[in-house]
Amino acid sequence: MFISGKERKGGCYLEFQFCNIENPLKDKKVICDEIEHWKDDSLLIYDEDFDVFYEKYENVFECAIFPNGEKGFDYCGINYYDKETTKEIINKLDTVIEKEYEELIKWLRIAEEKYNGFYILGL
Repeated sequence: MFISGKERKGGCYLEFQFCNIENPLKDKKVICDEIEHWKDDSLLIYDEDFDVFYEKYENVFECAIFPNGEKGFDYCGINYYDKETTKEIINKLDTVIEKEYEELIKWLRIAEEKYNGFYILGL
């Protein structure tokens, strides 16, 4: 279901990207200037597969911070999840995630342990 950034062919994916920016927020808004798409260590999911995934786990991911400071989920924009929120997402998904999406849990644990959370970069 998920592929690495190295395996990408084309651009019709949503990108789960580690946040390696020390201070990704300014005035409670996501700073977008340093975000670059298509990193090799990102986890990608084809947009149509994401539709199915998001339908199942919408309640877990609708807590992202947007560049304008609002919260929710933007299919076409930048969605940021800080370290604390990443841990909450792991806890929510850990017991309910379907086998085909288990790779995401491993990736999220890295985002929480080694990075400052993660982004979901939309289409």
